[in-house]
Amino acid sequence: CSAAHAGIDLVARLVKENNIKPETIESIKAYVPKTVFNSLVYEIPCNIQQAQFSLPYCLACAILHGRVRLDDLSPAELDSPMKKRLMLLVETYFSAELSTEEISVKFPECIRIELMLEDGKKIQGFCGEPYGMPNSALTDAALTKKFNECLEFSKINKKFPQPLMGNLLRLATELLKPI
Repeated sequence: CSAAHAGIDLVARLVKENNIKPETIESIKAYVPKTVFNSLVYEIPCNIQQAQFSLPYCLACAILHGRVRLDDLSPAELDSPMKKRLMLLVETYFSAELSTEEISVKFPECIRIELMLEDGKKIQGFCGEPYGMPNSALTDAALTKKFNECLEFSKINKKFPQPLMGNLLRLATELLKPI
């Protein structure tokens, strides 16, 4: 499910650009279109499958790690006290403005975020399409890195070098072209 990806990218960027410490966040407001609102149904996940469809969990991971890591999909990470604290700060709102036909066609899984900090500062942002989606595709290097991280997480002791992955991607692209 890619419905949380814009939120992950946006929150990670806002935290990094503003040098935000997780403990200084007082509230997180997420404004989402209908597609995202209907897809991410778990506020506080009870298991890994629910975490994959939980905007609060994904945003907590993005705040703490700059992304959702494969390691975040483990019971120990799900029980992290800091993740639980951050998840409780997230309020998700359906946004009619982000659900118009025009926006739905252009940015079907977009998000607008407001982070309120303990010093009263409000940080806001919008992400229409996250990195990795068709109009912002992963580079061969990023895809190779992600692929190799999956192999490592799966305890497969192999690594594929960049040129090999690039060749495989070009081959797959050629094979999937319409006739």
